[in-house]
Amino acid sequence: MTNKELDRLLAKYWNAESTLEEETQLRSYFSSNTVDYQYSEVALLFHVFSSDRQINAPVLKVPELEPFESRANTKVVQFGTNWRAAAAILVIAIAALFLVKSGLDNTTQMKATYVEVDDPESALEFTRMALAMLSKNYQKGSAEITNNINSLNKMDIIK
Repeated sequence: MTNKELDRLLAKYWNAESTLEEETQLRSYFSSNTVDYQYSEVALLFHVFSSDRQINAPVLKVPELEPFESRANTKVVQFGTNWRAAAAILVIAIAALFLVKSGLDNTTQMKATYVEVDDPESALEFTRMALAMLSKNYQKGSAEITNNINSLNKMDIIK
């Protein structure tokens, strides 16, 4: 068998387009001792296929099962749905208790203070106090962000 014909048959074999006669030709060629060196891996594969054919596996007996109709008197009990419903009710009850308790607890809620000022001088003073508090919190937050960015810059993550 020429290399060209062998390549054609192998191409058909790998594409699952070969006939039984062509596969028999391939098996007989690769089982012979005149295999070209470039086809040694394919010959090894066909050798494994032929040795696997010779393995005789023991026949296992499968016990016969009762017909399904004889099991009609049995009762199927499902616990999953009942447990799921009970768990869902328990979760809802705990959530409701938590929400009711947190609603009744006045210490957790912040109360807003509202101050009405008629005098422009005192209004200016309240505005300055509010802006000072805002500035102080902004500086604290921006300082923390700057520290975090500086620590990230010190790391060699992206360089």
